[in-house]
Amino acid sequence: LAFGGVGGIAVGLASQSLVGNLIAGLLILFTRPFQTGDYIKSDDVEGYVLKIGWNFTQVETLEGSVTAIPNATLNEARTVNRTEGKQRVLEIELPVRFPAGRFDKSCKSLLAGIEELLASGDWGVKLAQRP
Repeated sequence: LAFGGVGGIAVGLASQSLVGNLIAGLLILFTRPFQTGDYIKSDDVEGYVLKIGWNFTQVETLEGSVTAIPNATLNEARTVNRTEGKQRVLEIELPVRFPAGRFDKSCKSLLAGIEELLASGDWGVKLAQRP
């Protein structure tokens, strides 16, 4: 009798995550915060959604590996759907060398040229206002 009680508790605890993932999977399938093909970013993983299953979601990372994330984890974590937005942010780091003693003049000239280039084409680029 005691073994049956302990076994029941063990099965109950083991199935808790399974049931949690199943309910989270249903929630994801019905509310559709992201779909197959969307680019998402969660706490632990970032990439393209390959498949949304009952228990887990498969995501292909930028490195090419496929990761299976439990749906309960995705449901509890802050998950950003980057495909849904209409605007994108592009950050570019550009190492630039300046001649000694001419940083201020060269830097202002470089920034003016970049702003002119961006403003001249109809690229849909909005330049941020400087504080």
